[in-house]
Amino acid sequence: HLPMMLVVLRKGTAAAHYVLGGPTANNNNAFSLGTATTEINVMHGETAAAASYARRLVKEKDAGKPLQPIIDKMNEMVKHYDDTSGPMFCAKKGFVDEIVRYHELRNYLVGFANCCYQNPRSICPQHQMILPRIIRSQMVKGLERPK
Repeated sequence: HLPMMLVVLRKGTAAAHYVLGGPTANNNNAFSLGTATTEINVMHGETAAAASYARRLVKEKDAGKPLQPIIDKMNEMVKHYDDTSGPMFCAKKGFVDEIVRYHELRNYLVGFANCCYQNPRSICPQHQMILPRIIRSQMVKGLERPK
């Protein structure tokens, strides 16, 4: 019953993100925060395109066929991966609960620590983002942080 919060500063990729912030963490994480540089995906688009089309490129080259149609498909796949791994897409799909500015991140961490200290068993209902909204409302109102 250790309260946990996930902060994805840059990239959450493959098994590491799945274990720390994916479905297996839903029972543990109170909420997940992302930043403006957050990317969550299975693998990078270039890696996926190379893995998917490498053998086909070799076969087409050996057959003397033009490679441009396959390269175009690879570029489409890379663009699709880029479009579906950015911070706004992650927030829309629920991979992160909220996108936070870097200078506000400390306030979220302090608020989370204070909530854990005051009530360690029940800090935030799952997937309702109550704590981030409380922190943001305190910042907007200019209230001091709890001591």
